[in-house]
Amino acid sequence: MTGYEEPGLKQRLRNIWQTVLDQEAVEDGDDFFDLGGDSLAMVYLMTEIDEAFGIELDVEELFSLGFSFDECSRSVESALSVRPVSPAR
Repeated sequence: MTGYEEPGLKQRLRNIWQTVLDQEAVEDGDDFFDLGGDSLAMVYLMTEIDEAFGIELDVEELFSLGFSFDECSRSVESALSVRPVSPAR
């Protein structure tokens, strides 16, 4: 994969999705809304991503791409390639 990829980044993001959506497992192609996500869960997810990685994702961009775990992961990786990751809190 090209660009910045922190070891364990996908797993950290997967853990956030699992917590926010109260799911035991989240697969790469899973859709946020198909897993029970709604607008309030979206706000929670964005807050958790900001706290974990120190980045703010463009929600409109994610929606235009289709809000799958894969797309979210790529967006996080892209944002981190421009800005170094902050330590986990």
